[in-house]
Amino acid sequence: MGGQPTVPVAGALQVLAFAGLLELAGWKQAEGSFPGDFSDSAFPVGWVGDYDEETKLNKRAIELNQGRAAQMGMLALMVHDKLGNVEDFFPKL
Repeated sequence: MGGQPTVPVAGALQVLAFAGLLELAGWKQAEGSFPGDFSDSAFPVGWVGDYDEETKLNKRAIELNQGRAAQMGMLALMVHDKLGNVEDFFPKL
């Protein structure tokens, strides 16, 4: 974790406070909707009301698949870290 000591405490607290503000005051899930539907938020989320139901389902499926692909990529990095050959893929600068 080489980057953590370089971040000032005040900066880390600022990021944490902003994330907390978004969670408590900004992002509100629509009542009775699917998880992640923040259409009742104080901040506009863009795509939620713009598409028909079939397109929304398709976009949710795409997002799930991209998340799964990212998880597989992280798993591969963890495996190669344990094998000791991460430097083969990401040489140190």
